[in-house]
Amino acid sequence: MKAINEHPISVGISLVVQYRDGSIRLAKIIERSSGGDNTEYQYYVHYVDFNRRMDEWISIDRIVEFPSKANILEKKRFSSGWIL
Repeated sequence: MKAINEHPISVGISLVVQYRDGSIRLAKIIERSSGGDNTEYQYYVHYVDFNRRMDEWISIDRIVEFPSKANILEKKRFSSGWIL
């Protein structure tokens, strides 16, 4: 099995991540960066329904749900007014 860092997550993808206070939030990747050796990716995320000033860089260990599940949650949120 290949590590997630071998196939980084694309910009524009939604994720469920652990926010800085420990709560679970829906976020969208707006930028990604590697440490120069392309082994440890960091993701700059925007938390849905939060002010942009709360955007932050996160590491892979703060991702709770990967894109397949998070994108489904985002679609439900927009279609029913549901908030994570």
